Amino acid sequence: MNNYEVLYVIDGTISDEAIQEQVQKFSDLVTNNGGEIVDINEWGKRRLAYQINYKSEGYYVLMNFKSDPDFPVELERIFGITESIVRYMVERKPDGYVPPKKAARAKFEKPKEEVKPEIKTTPATDETIVEKAPVVPEAIVKETANEAIVEETVAEEKKVEIKVPAKKTPAKSKAKPAEDPTE
Repeated sequence: MNNYEVLYVIDGTISDEAIQEQVQKFSDLVTNNGGEIVDINEWGKRRLAYQINYKSEGYYVLMNFKSDPDFPVELERIFGITESIVRYMVERKPDGYVPPKKAARAKFEKPKEEVKPEIKTTPATDETIVEKAPVVPEAIVKETANEAIVEETVAEEKKVEIKVPAKKTPAKSKAKPAEDPTE
């Protein structure tokens, strides 16, 4: 099954119940044909950038779904013959695609857990005193390494000299200008 994203605009002049029926109709169409709805994002009524069939307002719906490769052709056919659909666009997404809204939700639902270093204490003896080196977090090590790489590339860029050839001027013709017959 492939990932697809469809954006369609429903005529804004029809009633709210009819709009919800259209949204439900297309989501049922996907599930009845063996597809799986990943996300439905209703943007609501918005003003169109330009009039389409003398209509200046539409109800936008963004739907992400998974289905077989031959289903989007059928979906486009049904969009085309449905009178209340003003515009539509179906696009295939790469495998493993997660809609941005779901990705943002997942990011905020799982807070990062802080890793606390374990401190091991050993009984101290008079004979042995051991000092441990401070633990440097990986982020600082990576940041320091990145700064070193940036400094090296900046230093290399300063060493490069760019030679630009001088502009050549076109040769002037030696022909005499034509005399003005009015003089």
